[in-house]
Amino acid sequence: MLRPAAAVASLAALLAVAGAARAGSVTTKDGTVHVGSIMPVLGLTDDQMLPPAGTDPEKPNAFRPLELIDTLTRRTFVGLKNIAETDPSEDLRSGRVEFVLDDRDPEPVQELLTIGSVANLTPFSDHGRRTVTLATPDGNLDVVQFVRSISAEGLDLASTTHLWRSGLDVSAVPPERLAAMIATDIDPKNPDDRLAVVRFYTEAGLLERAGAELDAVRRDFPELSRAADAAAEGLRGAVGASLLGDLLVRRSAGQHDLVRRALAAFPDQQVPPATARRVADLRAEYADLDRRIGLARVRFDLLHGELSAEDQERYRPFRSEIAESINPDTIARLDPFLQFAADDGLPAADRLALAYSGWAAGPGGADTDPRRAAGLWEARRLLREALVATDGLRVEALRDQLGGLEEVDVLGVRSIIPRLRPWAETATPTPHASGLIGPFETTCDDRYGASGLPGGPPKYTVVLPPGYHPDRLYPSLVVLGPYATGAGGGAAFWGAKKNGEAVVPGPATTRGMVVLSLDLEATTGRPPNSGGGHPYGDDQLRAVEAVVEDARRRFALDPDRCYLTGHWNGGDAAVDVGLARPDLFAAVAAVGGRVKKFGAALEENAAHCPLYLVGGQLEPYGPVRRSDDAERLRDLMKDGHDVTYVEYFGRGRELYPEEVPRILDWFARHTRTPFPKTFDAQVLRPAAARKWWVEAGRLPSSVLTAGRTPGPGRVSTVAIEAEARDGNLVIVRCGAKPVTVWLSPELIDYAAEADVRVNGSRVQRGFLAPEIGPLIEDLRDRGDRTMTFTTKLTS
Repeated sequence: MLRPAAAVASLAALLAVAGAARAGSVTTKDGTVHVGSIMPVLGLTDDQMLPPAGTDPEKPNAFRPLELIDTLTRRTFVGLKNIAETDPSEDLRSGRVEFVLDDRDPEPVQELLTIGSVANLTPFSDHGRRTVTLATPDGNLDVVQFVRSISAEGLDLASTTHLWRSGLDVSAVPPERLAAMIATDIDPKNPDDRLAVVRFYTEAGLLERAGAELDAVRRDFPELSRAADAAAEGLRGAVGASLLGDLLVRRSAGQHDLVRRALAAFPDQQVPPATARRVADLRAEYADLDRRIGLARVRFDLLHGELSAEDQERYRPFRSEIAESINPDTIARLDPFLQFAADDGLPAADRLALAYSGWAAGPGGADTDPRRAAGLWEARRLLREALVATDGLRVEALRDQLGGLEEVDVLGVRSIIPRLRPWAETATPTPHASGLIGPFETTCDDRYGASGLPGGPPKYTVVLPPGYHPDRLYPSLVVLGPYATGAGGGAAFWGAKKNGEAVVPGPATTRGMVVLSLDLEATTGRPPNSGGGHPYGDDQLRAVEAVVEDARRRFALDPDRCYLTGHWNGGDAAVDVGLARPDLFAAVAAVGGRVKKFGAALEENAAHCPLYLVGGQLEPYGPVRRSDDAERLRDLMKDGHDVTYVEYFGRGRELYPEEVPRILDWFARHTRTPFPKTFDAQVLRPAAARKWWVEAGRLPSSVLTAGRTPGPGRVSTVAIEAEARDGNLVIVRCGAKPVTVWLSPELIDYAAEADVRVNGSRVQRGFLAPEIGPLIEDLRDRGDRTMTFTTKLTS
C-alpha cells in the first residue's frame, strides 16, 4: 500500500524522539537481556511512542507502562512490571566500525505503508543497490533499495523510489556481498581501513572472514605486525568464545560424541588462556564420566560373579539393559551403587540392588533390598504392559497386579515413570551422517482421543536431534507452520536443513530439541467462518493436544520443556492454543501471531503462558497492525505478564530467521510448573477443559457458542480457581459441572487428613491413600511423565 510522502509527519516526529532515548540494557524477570536505546512508551503503535505533552520523555510513568529497546534493525517492547533491572551505559554504537556507502536522504514521492509477500529479490550490487519486487493487489511493484551504511548492528537501508527505511541483520546478507559492498568504502592500500574491516567482521561474528582478512593484512602490510597482533588478540577471544559456546550448547543438548570429537580437535593454542582452561575442565569432566562408566561396568561384572547361578539368571535382563545403556546421561542413576560398590561390608546382591533400583527409580529411589529392586523392575514391566494394552479387561488386570505388589507401593510405581522409556513402538529412519534422524512422518494413534477430527487422526512430521536415545528426556518444539506450507515446512525451518546433498540439524535440533510439525489445515479443514485464517475452533486445539500426547508415548520427551511456535496463521494458532492450554506448554513464540479476542478473554491464562511475538513494522496482518490487536497485546504487557514483542523496523511479512537464536535462548529460560499450588484460569472450549489438576465438566452453551465464533462478539468463558493450601486444605471453584480434581504428593500430604472442597461443598474429609487406578488412567490418556496423579475425586 502507498501514500503521498506529505503524509508522513508522524513518522518523522517519531524518529526525532529517538534522541530522547537512553543507551543501556534491560533485563526481564526471566533473565533475558535486551541491549539498545531505551525509552518508555505508551503502547506498541507509532503514535503511542510519542511522549505526552509536558512529560519527561526519559522517565517511565503510569501513562507509559512499556519499555522500548531500540536497535538499528529491530525494536523490542516489554512491560515495566516484567523488568528486573535497567542498566544505563554509554552509547552502544560509539566505537563500532561503520562503513558509509551512501548517506543521502532522498525525497521520493510515495511511502510504503505495508509490505506483504516479496515476489522477487535481486542480490545487492557492489555499490549496495538491489530491487525488491513486492506482490500487491494491483500487481507487482519494483522498489529500489540502497545501503546507507553497514555495521555489526546491521545494514541501514533506504530507497530511491519510495519512502522506505528499514534495517537488515548482517547474517541475512551473503558474506561475499558484504565484502564487495565494503570494498567500495575503503582504500585497500590504507592499513587503517583494512584493519577496520577485520574489526567489523569480528564485531559481526563473521570470524572466518575476519581471520582471512587479517591474514591478508599481514601479507600486504608486514610492517604492521604490532597492530595485526592486537587485532589477532581480539579475534582469538571472539573465536574462543564462539567455539566454547557451541561446545556448551552441544553438551547441554546431550550430543556427547560430537563434544568429545570437538574437544579432541580444539585449538587450545589459538584461544585466550581462560578459554583454554575452561576447555581443559570440560575434557576433565568427560574423562571423569568415562572413568565412572568404566568403573560401573567392571563392578557389575565382578559382583555378578559373586551371585548364585539362580540370582544371575534372575538379574540377567536387568544387567543386559544397564550394560547397553550406561552413558553420560544415565550414569547419575548409578551414583549410589558406585558409592558403595567397593564396600565389602555389604553383600554383592545388596550392592547390585542399589544399581537396579537406582536405574529404575532414580538415585533417590536406590535401595539395598534385592526384593525391592526386583519389585521395581517387575512394576516397570507391568506398567509398560498396562500402557500399551488395548483391551480394557487386560488393563484392569494389570492395574490390580501393580496394586498388589508387596515390594513396591503406588508412590514407588510413580517414581519409575520419569525414567520410563517410550512405550509406543515407532520405527525411525537411519540417522544421517550428521546424526540427525528424520524428517519422517507419523500418525497419531486414534485410540487416545485423536479420532473424530475432520481429517482423521493427525499426521505430523518428526525430526530427532543428533545423539537421540530413549533414556534422556528431550525438550520438544511443536511447530504450527504457515498453513500453505504444510507440516514439512515447519520441520525444515526448525529441525533439518539441506547442505548440498547432506541433511544437517536445524536451529532447534542443534540445541537438542525434538521437532514436531503439524499442518492444522490438513488435519482439521478450514471452516467457512475462518476467513482464510486460523479458525479458532475446538478441532484445532484437539489436534495439537493429540500430537503432543501421541509424541510423548513415542519419544523421550520432557513435558516440562514443551514449546510451541508458528508463523503467520500458524502464529495466530500458536497464541490461541498456548493461551488455551498453559498447562501443556512452557512458552510460546509466534512470528506474525496476534492476540485476538479469544486471547484477551484468556488473560488469566497468560500468567502461566510466556509469549514472545515477532512482527514487521509494515506487515499488513502483523501483531499490532490492527489497533484492537495492539491494545490486547499492550494490556497483557502492562499487567505484568511475561510477554515480549519484537518488531523489525521497516519490514513486512517474513519468516525472520535472524530472530530464531534469540527465540531459542528465550525458550531455554522457561520451564512448565507441573504442580502449581494456586492458579486462576479460563476455559473457552471443551478440549481445554483441564487445567493442571482440575478438570471442568460440561461447559455452558454460552461458552460453547462463543468458542466457535472468531469474528466480533462477546466471549464467555468458564473460570477455574484452585488452591492447595497449607494444612491439607484444597479449595476449587469452577463454573462447569461435574468437576474432577486430581491430586498428588506435591499438592497434599497423604500422612494427614485432607479437606477437599469444590464450589463450597466438601467432597472429601479424612485420610486419602495413593491409588494405582488414577495413575495409570491419566498416564495412558496424556502420556505426561512429570505431571502424574495418584488421587482422582469427582464432584
